[in-house]
Amino acid sequence: MSYTSIFGPVNNPWQRGFNSGGSSSGSAALVALRAARKAGLEGLDDLGPDVELAIGGDQAGSIRIPAAYCGIYGLKPTFGLIPYTGIAGLLPMIDHVGPLATNVEDIALLLTVLAGYDGLDPRMSPESPLREKVQQYHEELAAFGAQILQPKHPSASKPLLRVGLITESFQITGMSEEVAETVRSAAMKCFTAQGAEVSEVSIPMHALGATIWTAAVRNQMASHAFGGRATDLLTHDMPHLSPIWPSNQEFYDVLSRHNPAVVLTILGETLLADAMPLSAQRKAHRHVLELRAAYDDALRHYDVLVTPTTPTVAPPLPDMEDHPGPDPTAPGSVERMLRLAAGSTNNTSPFNATGHPGLSVPCGWAASPHGGYKLPVGMQIVGRRFDDLGVLKAAKLFELGGGKLGPRPA
Repeated sequence: MSYTSIFGPVNNPWQRGFNSGGSSSGSAALVALRAARKAGLEGLDDLGPDVELAIGGDQAGSIRIPAAYCGIYGLKPTFGLIPYTGIAGLLPMIDHVGPLATNVEDIALLLTVLAGYDGLDPRMSPESPLREKVQQYHEELAAFGAQILQPKHPSASKPLLRVGLITESFQITGMSEEVAETVRSAAMKCFTAQGAEVSEVSIPMHALGATIWTAAVRNQMASHAFGGRATDLLTHDMPHLSPIWPSNQEFYDVLSRHNPAVVLTILGETLLADAMPLSAQRKAHRHVLELRAAYDDALRHYDVLVTPTTPTVAPPLPDMEDHPGPDPTAPGSVERMLRLAAGSTNNTSPFNATGHPGLSVPCGWAASPHGGYKLPVGMQIVGRRFDDLGVLKAAKLFELGGGKLGPRPA
């Protein structure tokens, strides 16, 4: 989340003291700062320059979650579409990099620039396009938008888009009723306004998606991400990084204060490596393939799938200090920090494991239970692997039907 930097927290541009998501916090906040200024939000003059475009990394939701919290667009592309070369990864199986922007056209433009096989990244596959074969996403999206604005033939009966709302995604632990209703009503209203067909689809395995992600990657993530462990495939490493591994006490003291999630990752790998044989991880990988097949089967009947990006709006930033009180059972700062992140990736991490593209689209506002502030809500659009253009088109159709962040309610 956005309180893990040793330099201090990254505030949400829409409400100081609130999370901007993570881990691509700064990227999202700088793009959202431009959106908030354009919307006329006061008190932002002294915050320095904003940006039109940014790039984020995403292993469990780290592009889409900050995009949702900050009310902007964020795309986790199909696995292997954009090379990850030159970026510090967590684990090759789930590493994704993608664009953040204030509108879908800029997402498409940056995707055109970034996508394509670079000859270095082993995450790319025979399905990855060569640079000269990359779709001109921005041009094709513009052509699609122009086509939609043309008068429709009255005898056309086939729906322009088939949208499936994943039932289980609206029922995950910690799901805010207001967030769920905001996403559901926006999808129903704005997609159907442009002739799309929207219905619910049950994918029972989605409820297990975050658990499958955990079992498939957690027993190797710490040594890869923080220990500098070499992968089993030839890669272009980052020689300027010098991991502190094995971790020393100073390392743990700094992380306990600023980023206990890293300590949790190290602890998780230690426990899983001792308790879970490699055969169990291989079994988890087979479950990933089963989960991928479940989404693929749904995508044979629907063009895109929709979920809430996050279960809640942005939570407040935590108090980073321990304040001993009369109640010895009260959670300390480490537990408070970890609780804020718990469950936030339940709708996003499954698609890191399966490799499907996912785009967080701003779709409205909901009240935070902390102070009653109105904060952005994100809707995730998921498509077939390597049909990132189809996801972008769905986002454009949603927008043309009236789907957007909209003015901030009083």
